Amino acid sequence: MLKRLALFAFFASGAAWSDLLAREKPVPKLAQTELHEPAVVAAWLKENASKADQAAAKEFFDLGTREKSEHRWSPAVKSFGESAIRYPSPRTLNEYADILLIFFSNIRAREKDIRAHAANDLTAVESVYRSAIAADSVLNTMTQHERQQTRENADCLAAYLRSRTGTATCKPLHKYGLIRKAPPER
Repeated sequence: MLKRLALFAFFASGAAWSDLLAREKPVPKLAQTELHEPAVVAAWLKENASKADQAAAKEFFDLGTREKSEHRWSPAVKSFGESAIRYPSPRTLNEYADILLIFFSNIRAREKDIRAHAANDLTAVESVYRSAIAADSVLNTMTQHERQQTRENADCLAAYLRSRTGTATCKPLHKYGLIRKAPPER
C-alpha cells in the first residue's frame, strides 16, 4: 500500500510539473549548468530580467516549496532548478542551493559515501550561493541579512573545500551532514 501511495505521489507531482511545462511561453532561459556560473547569471539578468517568464518561475518555485515541505527532495530540486533557469532570483537560487545540500546529503548517507563526493557536491552548491549573490548585484532584492548569510554560506563552503575542516557555525555543512550540531549548553 505504501508503495502504491509513493508511486501515486510521484506521478501526481510529474503531472503537475508537465502541466507547467506545457503552458510555458517561449522566452529566454538559462541552461542548468549556467546556474553555477555567477558572471553568466548576472549577465543573463541584465539582458533578460524584463523578458523572463516570472509567472512560470513562480509556479515552479511554489511547486518546489510544496515538495520541500513534504520532504520530497528530488522533485524539490527539480522544481527549484526549473524556476531558477527561468528567472534566477537570489531567493530561488538560495532555495536551490539549500535543497541541493539536503538532496546530496540523503543520497550520500544512503550510499555511505559522503566523503568521497563532498568536494564535488559542495563545489556545486558554493557556486549556486555565489550565483545568488551575483543575481542580487543586479536585482537588489535581498535584505542585508540575507546577503550576509548567503555570503557566509558560500565562504564557509569555500573554506571547507580548501582545508577539509569546517566550523560549527557553517550551516551548509550541517545540512550536508559533515558537521553535527553541538549539544545545547546546560
